[in-house]
Amino acid sequence: MDYLKQVFSEFGKNRCSTLAAALAFYTAFALPPLLYLLLWVYYTSMIVLLGAEATQVYAVMYGKGVCPERDAVHVVRQTVRDADSSQG
Repeated sequence: MDYLKQVFSEFGKNRCSTLAAALAFYTAFALPPLLYLLLWVYYTSMIVLLGAEATQVYAVMYGKGVCPERDAVHVVRQTVRDADSSQG
């Protein structure tokens, strides 16, 4: 019986139960921020991915397409000619 008293006395001196309780406490309160971070990353990625897809679908269904103005081709050709002449 003295041996058990000594074991529990040593166990109490080492503060093992206090440290175990502290570890459980810190673990329990560290999980919610981690879960919050994971949910935030998930929702943000879904917004980015599905938002881009929804924008594409909307543009295809309701968009008029890209219609350049009349002189757009002429302006681009002139810009290319000017760039070529300045290099060569």
